Amino acid sequence: MVIANLLKAYGFGRLQELVGLKREIEGAGFTLEDVDTYVEAKRKALAMRQKISGLRQRRCPECGKIMMLMPVNTGPGDQTGDESKSVWMCNGCLSAEYSDVPVKEILQDLAKKLLEKTRDEK
Repeated sequence: MVIANLLKAYGFGRLQELVGLKREIEGAGFTLEDVDTYVEAKRKALAMRQKISGLRQRRCPECGKIMMLMPVNTGPGDQTGDESKSVWMCNGCLSAEYSDVPVKEILQDLAKKLLEKTRDEK
């Protein structure tokens, strides 16, 4: 295969960027295999981050629509009159489930369970 056929889909600027990046990688003592390993690790981390950010949502037991996890009693606009620290609020029926556990702790617990589940699947 002629290299021109392989690279014709890429503009000249992108090819120059590729050459510069290759020089920088090799100058630092790395290989394209190292870059491939790095990119794969970043892809997996991003996928896990997306799963974890999805933990802020769940289905409402009342209507089946999305419930969002939100902090409460953190400022003048979200006072509930009790000691709640978080709430699962439904976007559909406005059902609410209050908790005295802060959002950060709930997310850490859910993330831990997700990581354990992911490890068990391997």
